[in-house]
Amino acid sequence: MWIYTPLLVLLLSNAAFLEASNVFGLLRNQRIVNGRPIDIKVAPWQVALLNNSEHFCGGSIVSGDIIITAAECLRNRISIAQLTVRAGSANWNSGGQLAKVDDYRIHEHHGSETHENDIAVLKLVRPLRLGPSVQIIALATESPEHGSDAYVSGWGIRKVRRECARPTELHGVSLKIVERKTCALSKYSLIGWEITKDMICATDQGRDACGNDLGGPLVSKAQLVGVVSWAEGCAKPGYPGVYANVAYFHAWLQKAIAELQNNYTTEQSESV
Repeated sequence: MWIYTPLLVLLLSNAAFLEASNVFGLLRNQRIVNGRPIDIKVAPWQVALLNNSEHFCGGSIVSGDIIITAAECLRNRISIAQLTVRAGSANWNSGGQLAKVDDYRIHEHHGSETHENDIAVLKLVRPLRLGPSVQIIALATESPEHGSDAYVSGWGIRKVRRECARPTELHGVSLKIVERKTCALSKYSLIGWEITKDMICATDQGRDACGNDLGGPLVSKAQLVGVVSWAEGCAKPGYPGVYANVAYFHAWLQKAIAELQNNYTTEQSESV
């Protein structure tokens, strides 16, 4: 089994989403595992999280200075001094905008073994410059319906082999949402893994996210509906990919973002 180790409702630009939607149609037969690169304009909300300049997780832009990712990415209390975010580039190691992290919040009830409450929020030192390659994604307030079209992107490995190097180029894949109850009745029930109410699932004929995609965006109908969390294998039959359910965490996200913003305002006032 592999595990991906480590408020505000905002509107996505219609123009950016339409452009991305046109490209989605060309990617129906592609996937992150054994997939091909995509342009950052397909997923302009995608960022790479870097620790000492090395990619280790993905994330999503929900405001100019706020990034959502997985709690598992930060559970080892990575030093903020070593943590940066790259936005606006399909390559995690070059281009775009590189931003320092000011602070972050991990869900206080995150369970690394159960994968529950796998969500976290980062605040950047300075807001990103928005444009065609750097866009805000809206937060879902309702969970997507079973069978809804979805899209996941990231820099995870493309082949399920230990010796396979992870790509430097962004990859993406179209999926279908699997409702929680249906996902709970999948092969996960046979091995004792519980799909809890804070999770949603997605899969489609061998397509999936994979290692190092952790924290990245699952998008449906121009909204961030999930955060890449965990799975049994990569694109393994009978085991859909599992994501933190963004709609379930809406109230927590609002609170965490407000705390980060208020702390920043207080620090700025005290420094004057």
